Amino acid sequence: MAPLVVAPEFVTTGLAHAPEFLLEAARALRGELFGGRSAVPVTTNLARDYFQARKRSGGIHDSDIVAFASKPYQRLLALPSMHSRFRSLSTADTVIDYGCGTGSLLLHLRRTGFTGHYVGVDVDSVAISDLQRRHSDHRTFFAAELPNTLAATLVVIANVLVYNTDDEARDILARSALATTSGGTVLVMEPLPRWYWEFVFNGIRLRARPMPAVERLMEGSGLIVERRAIVSLAKFGKRPILPIAYALTGIPRHAL
Repeated sequence: MAPLVVAPEFVTTGLAHAPEFLLEAARALRGELFGGRSAVPVTTNLARDYFQARKRSGGIHDSDIVAFASKPYQRLLALPSMHSRFRSLSTADTVIDYGCGTGSLLLHLRRTGFTGHYVGVDVDSVAISDLQRRHSDHRTFFAAELPNTLAATLVVIANVLVYNTDDEARDILARSALATTSGGTVLVMEPLPRWYWEFVFNGIRLRARPMPAVERLMEGSGLIVERRAIVSLAKFGKRPILPIAYALTGIPRHAL
């Protein structure tokens, strides 16, 4: 079956956030100048070890985990097509947050009125232990690996693939496709590979991919991409200015 892709949606963060992105650009330039040549490509294990060390040395926040400000993802989630997907979730639904980090998506879901089951998955055992301590209700569950018995209505993979090799990314996407029920959706959000994001830090180079590359990974992992969205700092007419992140939604082939 041919992909059901429609024209990308566009949303902006607003020029009020320009100072934040200029600061991020400065950090990116510093990383490239002083660590770009010697940086090693990131893998799941390298990323896990880095974040665990940061947490043990004094705590870590979303702004430290994400290679760029979290506002692009907030804007993508606010798009009508995305927002309606979250609002339509019921008490009987299960959401899997692959790469849950500090649990920011869980807070977003609860604020939108979601009362169903939430499963946070992260390879970082320190993050999982912290989340288990802070969230202890019968509808919230955390794990280091995706349980094979889950059947999710929505799987969210936000700012995760950038920390993985292609093979690791395909494995994550394939597992997510298999865990998604008929009528369910896999939502992937990633930063666009532009000079103004800090993709080199602590001697590690992240794997930022253009949107078509992630589409190919999804298509090769049992998913059919059906919708695309791009967030930019601003726009001129219909032309985005400084596009910074994107979202792709896919449906599992096995459910067709």
